[in-house]
Amino acid sequence: MDGTDLAQGNGASPGTQAIEHDLAVLVRALEGLYRSRKYPLDRAQYLLLLALRAGPRPSGDLAATLALDHSTVTRQLAALEKGGLIAKRPNPLDGRSALIEATAEGRVRCAEMQALRLSRLEEMLADWSEPERQRFAADIARFNAQVMGRGRATPGEPGLG
Repeated sequence: MDGTDLAQGNGASPGTQAIEHDLAVLVRALEGLYRSRKYPLDRAQYLLLLALRAGPRPSGDLAATLALDHSTVTRQLAALEKGGLIAKRPNPLDGRSALIEATAEGRVRCAEMQALRLSRLEEMLADWSEPERQRFAADIARFNAQVMGRGRATPGEPGLG
């Protein structure tokens, strides 16, 4: 394969090529924005606390919801527990596992982060109509469902990030 094969998108449609490029740019831009802003939580902590809003859950359920390895979630939960943002309690349905729940402090920090993120999104989308926002939200939700439905990349397989 030479450079022209890569430039032509290896047979991908023009729309797919544009999406691939724009996703790479978007991920890079979001990473830069995230590093430049002072958030009360890191992204992993935020997503775990959001997942706990519906109530206590086993760590395996959290891992499945976020499409992460259980060992990754276990490490992230340990950091949250050390920071007083989550608590573990025995699972009444399975004595071998624990239920994870957000503490009052965890709920407050999650709400603070969400408020900051929503405020900044409102600024970025200020000139978008509500129908445009709804359409974009639906498209992102559909794409996320597709990505999550396929699971994680296998070792050595390139991802979209």
